[in-house]
Amino acid sequence: ARKTAELAIARQNVAQKLPDWQQAQATWQVAINTLQQIPSGTTVYAEAQQLLASYQPKLATVRDRTTKEQLAQKVYTQATTYEKQAKASQQNNQWSQAAVSWQKALTAAQQIPTGTSITESAQTRVADYTGFLKQAQTVVKIRGDLERVCLAPEKICDYTITNEAIQVKFVPAYERKVRTLGGMSQFSGDQETMYRVNSHLASLGNALQAVSNNAGMPLQVYNSDNQLLGAFVPGG
Repeated sequence: ARKTAELAIARQNVAQKLPDWQQAQATWQVAINTLQQIPSGTTVYAEAQQLLASYQPKLATVRDRTTKEQLAQKVYTQATTYEKQAKASQQNNQWSQAAVSWQKALTAAQQIPTGTSITESAQTRVADYTGFLKQAQTVVKIRGDLERVCLAPEKICDYTITNEAIQVKFVPAYERKVRTLGGMSQFSGDQETMYRVNSHLASLGNALQAVSNNAGMPLQVYNSDNQLLGAFVPGG
């Protein structure tokens, strides 16, 4: 029992990851089980009881650490699973679902106990997940703003969001409509229609500037032939 306890101490002193702590716990358990087999009334029974009193708190300490490591590993695995789901959603352009998964990953990572072998890695992931969640939430908000501009009351544009800028491209049907109304009203001197067209374009410009401001990103506007028509900058 004493030799087994010495081995348990050695394993405990170098334990880092979950399997190490499980091995140290098992070794302490063997030492205690051995002592418990010593019958009462023998010459070493009293000493065995003293060793038991000494070993049992050590086993409890190692058992607690093992349990803590198990919990940390379980939660860490959950976090990485949500991380994979979030990345897959982003690749499929499902940013709302990605934001949900990043939030779950962040929550899981924040629940990993301190003082374990993966605490440092967990802290790194908390920082990373916070950034990825913010990015996903930003994209969701930008997409919502762009949907309101591009699809109301009818589709007028498509959009692309990159890390550098937002790109808005007018659809051909919208361009034809604006050109037709503008040209006809100017040719016929229809001041009311000309005013409505100009007001619409001004309102559209204000809406796109608001999208740029809210996103904190430059916004570029292209016609259906991919020619740059203009650009907005945050605060511009």
